[in-house]
Amino acid sequence: MGNFIIALNPFLACPVCVGNPDHAATLGMNMAIAFMVLVVGGVLGCLLTFIAHLARKAKCAAREEDTQALLSGHEAADAFVSDTTKK
Repeated sequence: MGNFIIALNPFLACPVCVGNPDHAATLGMNMAIAFMVLVVGGVLGCLLTFIAHLARKAKCAAREEDTQALLSGHEAADAFVSDTTKK
């Protein structure tokens, strides 16, 4: 039984598995792998860029909120000081 499996082994292997680097199937497989790596890398790059964009926007929005809170706090304090000085 083992001899039968060993005898069929060359018939079951594709050129990629056997290792013929000049065969069309091997070249096609290499091109497909390169294409998939480029697509996945591009999508991940876009995702990371989008996450960085959201982080910058969140930081800018938080800074704007802090600025508004400080300005409204100063306006309230100025109004309080002006009210106490009028009396």
